[in-house]
Amino acid sequence: MPDSAYKHPRDAEINADKIKGGPTSQRMRTRLEGSEKKEEDEEEEEQEAIMALCILLLKKRIHWLPIITAIFIISAFFISYGVSVSQGHVEPDFPYISHTAILAPERCIFAQLVNIGAFLRDGANIYVRFLQQMEIFKTSRFHHSSSSRNFNRRGRRLCIASLIVGWLSAFGLSMVANFQTNEMRPAHYTGAGLAFVLGLAYCWLQTTLSLRDGRRGCVACLQVLNSTLLSCCLVTFAVSKSIFKIREGKKHGTKEDVLRPVYLVSTVSEWLTALSIVFFVLTFYPSFKRISLLGPRVQLLEDPPQSPMEIHLSRLLCRAVNTTHSRSPGGRCVTIALSKQLADSWSSSHCLATCCAPGLRTPRDSCCLSLYVQPRPAVNGNALPWSMSNGQAV
Repeated sequence: MPDSAYKHPRDAEINADKIKGGPTSQRMRTRLEGSEKKEEDEEEEEQEAIMALCILLLKKRIHWLPIITAIFIISAFFISYGVSVSQGHVEPDFPYISHTAILAPERCIFAQLVNIGAFLRDGANIYVRFLQQMEIFKTSRFHHSSSSRNFNRRGRRLCIASLIVGWLSAFGLSMVANFQTNEMRPAHYTGAGLAFVLGLAYCWLQTTLSLRDGRRGCVACLQVLNSTLLSCCLVTFAVSKSIFKIREGKKHGTKEDVLRPVYLVSTVSEWLTALSIVFFVLTFYPSFKRISLLGPRVQLLEDPPQSPMEIHLSRLLCRAVNTTHSRSPGGRCVTIALSKQLADSWSSSHCLATCCAPGLRTPRDSCCLSLYVQPRPAVNGNALPWSMSNGQAV
C-alpha cells in the first residue's frame, strides 16, 4: 500500500469527531475563538495606547500645534505646485497658488491638505491662543495695574474680536481650497478675500495683544515684522493684480510678453502673502510652551442631570412613601413641610407631586401622597430643610 493512502486511526477518529461535533472539534473551536478574542483584545489595547499617546501629546506638547499647522498648509502649496508642474498643467515660473489646484490630481491634494490646515489653524491654534489670553486677563497679569479693570476689559474685547476674525479667516482659507477659480470664481475670490484681508486683521490684533502683554518682547517684535511684511505684500498683490487684469482686458499684452513683469510681481506677492500668514502662526510656539491643555471632559448620562434641589426633594418623597406604606396601610395623605429657604428656591405650583405608595391594593385616591411647599420659620437662626415625626411630616 502506498504511503499516501495510509491513514492513521487517530486521523479517522478526528475526522469522524469533526463530523459529529464531538469534543475534539469543540476544543478546536474553543482554541480558535480564544485566539480571535486575544487578537481583538490586542488590537483594542493598541488603539487605546495610540489614543492615550495622542491625548498626552496634545495636552503636554501643545506647542507643536503651530509647527504641524504650518507643515500641512505649506505642504499643500508646494505639493500641488510640484504635481501640477510635473503634469504640465501650469508653467513652472511662479503661477498663482490657485492655478496650481485647478485640475486633478493636484486639486484633490491641495483641498485635502488645506482643509486639514484650516481646521488646525481654526480649531486648534486660534482657539488655544484665545483661551491662553483670556486666562492671562483673568489672572490680571498684565501691566498698568493702576487701570487694570478698564485695561483688562479692552483686552478681553480684543481677544474676542481676534477669535471671530481668525475663525472667518480660516473659513475663507477652506473656501479657497474647495472652490476652484475656474469653476466657481465668485466663491473662490470671496474666500481669498476672507483669508487674506481678515488674516491680516487677525495678525495685527494678535500683535497688539502681544505688545500690551509686554512680557515677551522678542515675540512681539517678530509679530510686528511679520505683520508689516504681510501688509506690504498684500497691498502689492492687490495693486499688481488689478493692473494686470485691467491691462490684459484692454488687450495691452499678455503674461508671456509685455505684461510679464506685472504678472510676476502679482504672483510672487501672492505667495509671500500666503506664507506670511502661515509663518505668523509659528510665533505662537514660545507662548504655547508655557501652557498645558486640560482638554474637555465628557460624562455619559442616562437621564438629564438633577439639581441639588431636585435630589433633596426626591429623597424626601421616597422617605415619605416608605413611611406611608409601613405605618398607614389604609392609605392617608402625608404632607411634607419645607423651610422657607428651600421653598423659595423651588419654583413650582402648590402641589408638587402626587403618587401611590407601592404595594397597596387600594384605590388611587386612598393612597395619595401629596408633597406641598409650605413656608416654615427658622429655628435658632437655622432654616430646617424638613422634619418628620411619627410618620407624619410637621
